[in-house]
Amino acid sequence: MNTTLDRGGIVDGHAPGLTGKALNAYVAARVSNDHECNHLEEGLEKLRLGQWVLVREGTASKDMEALLPLFEAPYAYRCALCTDDEHPGDLVRVGEIDNIIRKAIALGAPPANAYRMASLNGALCHGLSYRGAIAPGYLADLVVLSDPMEVDISAVYKEGRLVYTAGQTLSLPAVPVPRALKDTMHLPPVTAEDFRLHRVPEKIIGLNPGSLITDDCGEGTDYDLEHDILKLCVVERHHNTGHIGVCLLKGYGLRSGACATTVAHDSHNVIAVGTSDEEIAFAVNRVRELHGGMCIVNQGKVLDELPLPVAGLMSDLPRRRGGGPGGSHLPHRLGKRREPGHRPLHDAVLRQPAGDPRLEADHPGRGGREPV
Repeated sequence: MNTTLDRGGIVDGHAPGLTGKALNAYVAARVSNDHECNHLEEGLEKLRLGQWVLVREGTASKDMEALLPLFEAPYAYRCALCTDDEHPGDLVRVGEIDNIIRKAIALGAPPANAYRMASLNGALCHGLSYRGAIAPGYLADLVVLSDPMEVDISAVYKEGRLVYTAGQTLSLPAVPVPRALKDTMHLPPVTAEDFRLHRVPEKIIGLNPGSLITDDCGEGTDYDLEHDILKLCVVERHHNTGHIGVCLLKGYGLRSGACATTVAHDSHNVIAVGTSDEEIAFAVNRVRELHGGMCIVNQGKVLDELPLPVAGLMSDLPRRRGGGPGGSHLPHRLGKRREPGHRPLHDAVLRQPAGDPRLEADHPGRGGREPV
């Protein structure tokens, strides 16, 4: 943090549920904004202490309706919009920030405030000079709308150059991928034995639909599919350390098979959720063979996969050829209950043990209970 601040950077916050003196100390450390506001009073307290509040509406966490009063003056002048994380299918289907604007206006938010929160405020929050507004000297990053109430986009300009019009993205120059970014899976093959619990009983992390806030569901000793208790595992992939974190997870709904992905905020190690150690090992080994990516397996077979060879995070294929798992049809193939908006791999990404300060994975590689 000090290095970032000394270089004039901005420190983004991530403090769900922090309040009172602890929040004062957090803000005093010069954390200038926070996107973890699940209810109105939480957002108002952070605003009163001088933080920017980023109103979040993404795939896994939807906070906008609870924070709708923040779209009114004076709060709207100190708030911006974010998705935090959005599934690629949702990006294509409903959009991103444009979707938040559209929903906010439909719920009664003042349109001018919604657009300000989507543009100028984001630039001000992050110290981006001469961006976010149409004025002399500002970069001509422009979105042209045919219907502001529906956020119907007819053209986009980047630094004054037309890059989108009439439903078509204009040709953009290809960017070469450095070789180092295609060699990021530094881990050996794993076996089922690598995913045993090293501490019994182990904590159980409980999921909440539509929220990133987890519950402490007590302790368990192993899989219990009848009560929806699975294993959630994190495998270090950057430095070949052999570190593997394992914990128990409740509320994911998987009844067979496993999912694995290298898109795993914030360290982007391999995250896997499964119904047996064998299935988890098979899924992890498959994403290793892909040089990064996502896969869904069942009974020793790959049901679907998406290679992401660029740093384990991006495809080098056009979107229409990328395909890939995580869509709403896949839970059926694993016997998972189907829920509106559920994205199995996307949800797994956001449930890695290190993401919840109260509940951490068993970490045999370091000889104690630490997050990977």
